[in-house]
Order: sequence, then C-alpha cells, then structure tokens
Amino acid sequence: MSDFSKLLGFVSLRRFQVEPTKQFNYDMIRLVSTLTSLETMVLTLWCLSGLTLREIGKIIGLTAERVRQIKEKALRRLRYKGETQVLLRRYISLGVIREMEDI
Repeated sequence: MSDFSKLLGFVSLRRFQVEPTKQFNYDMIRLVSTLTSLETMVLTLWCLSGLTLREIGKIIGLTAERVRQIKEKALRRLRYKGETQVLLRRYISLGVIREMEDI
C-alpha cells in the first residue's frame, strides 16, 4: 500500500494531500497490520485498487454485503484507534499531511 491519502480520508472522514516519507509509510503499514488479514485485503482492494464491493466479493468468495460489513468494521477499528489520531496530528504538524479544502 503506497497511497495512503485515500485511506486516511476514509478513516478520518476528511480529505488529505500526503507527501509521504519512509517513516510515514512505515507507520501506516504498521497501523494497517493491526487489522485481520481479511480486513486488510478488503481495504486494500476497495480503497487502493478501486474495486467495487461486488468485485471484491467475487475474488474472495463472499457476498457484497459481507464485504461491506468487513470494510466498515476495519474502518471503524482504524478510526477509533488512538494511535491513528496520534499519527494524524504528528504528520499534520510535520507538514507530511495537509487537509484539503472542499471545492
């Protein structure tokens, strides 16, 4: 996973522009690695590959509804993990992440 700005947007409910550093990528991978392998796979396919829930379901043998449930649970787990908020504040203060204005 190399483009984390989209994932950060879904987790924080805000839009970000990211100038990734090696440490930022490492921290994001470490954060995502706290999820189950199925949650990680669903988020990767949905968020970073742009597949639909139905397409993901066909790949992993689940219904689109079950994929949606897994995706929502994974996003909730990341959203309410204290470490996520700490990392967001840290990288915003360092200028690695900039919140984008709505157009």
